[in-house]
Amino acid sequence: MREVHRYGVVIPYSLNIRTDSLHLGEERLTFYSAFVLNAVIESLKHGLINQCIFFDDPSFGSFKKSTGELMLESLLRTKIASNKAILMSGNSNNTVSQIKVLGKFQEDFNLQSEKFLIIAWGFHIKRIKNYINSFKVNADIVSAESLHKIYRCNFNEAYLQKILPVKISQREKISELISRIDKQGQFLLFLKLFTGPMVTDIYKDDSGKLQDLITPGNKRLKQVQGIQKRF
Repeated sequence: MREVHRYGVVIPYSLNIRTDSLHLGEERLTFYSAFVLNAVIESLKHGLINQCIFFDDPSFGSFKKSTGELMLESLLRTKIASNKAILMSGNSNNTVSQIKVLGKFQEDFNLQSEKFLIIAWGFHIKRIKNYINSFKVNADIVSAESLHKIYRCNFNEAYLQKILPVKISQREKISELISRIDKQGQFLLFLKLFTGPMVTDIYKDDSGKLQDLITPGNKRLKQVQGIQKRF
């Protein structure tokens, strides 16, 4: 992949909150968000994209920093210049809202002829394609996994897929099927009114096996607040 894109678009995968005693209550990127961010950083360093666009994606409302804010902070710690990043506002904590915000950005700045590059997990790409077609967003999509294969010689995608839990990718298959009918995501947006922002992460169970964590952000916040009260 050598075509250079002016804008790379970072699909976020929520935040989590640390529960270790030293950093209890601090926001952190989930594994899924950090994996995509690392692919974006390498894409900037190697000139595949000139700028990256972050969505705010607030997992915990106004109580904590948003995913986009933490991604931006992490990016700047790598000494990449701040003018290489754009942080979108708009409370875009789901794929539908993010693609709509992206389409409006292209329209507002007369960038419809500019092909953006969306960077996301491979299991997410089909649904994103459905939405960019529905909202007429001019964009290519590349998986974060494929970028890691290009930029990290020791990256083993087959091993990653072997050890990752499957609950999130299985849920995504259902969401993708819905998006074929509900082309502008109205049903999923309606569900979000009840569930709110979600935390999607992985953790090790007592046996050391990786498991998916899928829980509403407000529920996760209350769990951590309960831990804090015990200290």
